Amino acid sequence: MQSGGQDVAEALHGLDATTPLPRSITVDHGKKFMSRAREEWAYRQRVPLAFTRPGKPMENRYIESFNGWLRGEWLNVQQFGLLADAREKIEAW
Repeated sequence: MQSGGQDVAEALHGLDATTPLPRSITVDHGKKFMSRAREEWAYRQRVPLAFTRPGKPMENRYIESFNGWLRGEWLNVQQFGLLADAREKIEAW
């Protein structure tokens, strides 16, 4: 299984040439998204990483709000057989 950061790097790398790169990527210091692959992708593409301060989720309030909504309204009411099933359902959503 890949780390969250590796998944992010692969998704960003898969953007086609018509999709503009982000101006920056805001990340927290959580272990699940610490990834050399993501950092290397951002460096090669000249996309700055903006880190929130530890213990300050309000600095990334839109993402924190979305994550709470996604978990409460969608993930908690779904049943997944395997990781592949979860990925398929979230991609379809």
